[in-house]
Amino acid sequence: MRFRKSLFLLCFLLFCSWNTKNVSLFPYNPKCGDTLKITITKTSPSKKFIAEFNKKEYHFYPIRQQNQCCIIPLSCKFLPGKHKINLSRLHKKEKKLLWSKELEILPGIFRRIDLKLRRKKSRLLSLPKKDPQEKKFQFYLKSKITFPLWQGKFIRPVKGRITDGYGTYRTINKTIPWNQHKGVDFGAPKGTPVYASNKGIVVLAKAFSLQGKLVLLDHGEGIQTVYMHLSSTLVQPGEMVKKGKMIGRVGSTGLSTGAHLHWGLYINGITVNPLTWIKYEY
Repeated sequence: MRFRKSLFLLCFLLFCSWNTKNVSLFPYNPKCGDTLKITITKTSPSKKFIAEFNKKEYHFYPIRQQNQCCIIPLSCKFLPGKHKINLSRLHKKEKKLLWSKELEILPGIFRRIDLKLRRKKSRLLSLPKKDPQEKKFQFYLKSKITFPLWQGKFIRPVKGRITDGYGTYRTINKTIPWNQHKGVDFGAPKGTPVYASNKGIVVLAKAFSLQGKLVLLDHGEGIQTVYMHLSSTLVQPGEMVKKGKMIGRVGSTGLSTGAHLHWGLYINGITVNPLTWIKYEY
């Protein structure tokens, strides 16, 4: 009996040690719109882990110094409040719970604006809700590359001031409610060069009804960036581009109120604030 108690105590102490020393969360006080990063330190790349959060599973991938991490998207529409994270190790198709934590997701702070749309562009508002082109665009928001291509922090894709941030509540001409903003807008003259924010493979380089001419890059591990409303695209699908490569020029194609670049970042098809990827390394 004493042996069993001692063994249980030893396992408990090992669990606590693993809990406090081997797992870290970033940011510490996540809010809607953030990218939540879980890092496991000092572990073998051959070990497989899985995080369960909000009824979804997220797999880990190896990074430098024998670490592994996974990234969880918290969109602007994510429900704030307390959510539990369970971290397990996968072994012979079985999950062994290693770590659990209740995390509070804070509400995001998003402003409200009204967009002034010219009559010439107003025809796009009459497109059916189930626009075939929109459905096709959503189809491509599924990364098929199972390892990271990006390297270090992302860079700003264009020179110009930010004219609208991520998550903004918007209306059109004061009467038509519109979606929350899924990216960041940079105001710049037509023809201004647009650059790849990080290394990736070109998935799309074509025109869509609402998004206009766009380029969609796949950076691997579910991460994709999109560059919308371009006047021209300078890359082809299947092409590998390096960070900083010129991929297009600023325009005002699609549903746009003027020359600007819409830059969005998707994690497994869910948008997050792309500016955090410029500030921090994931």
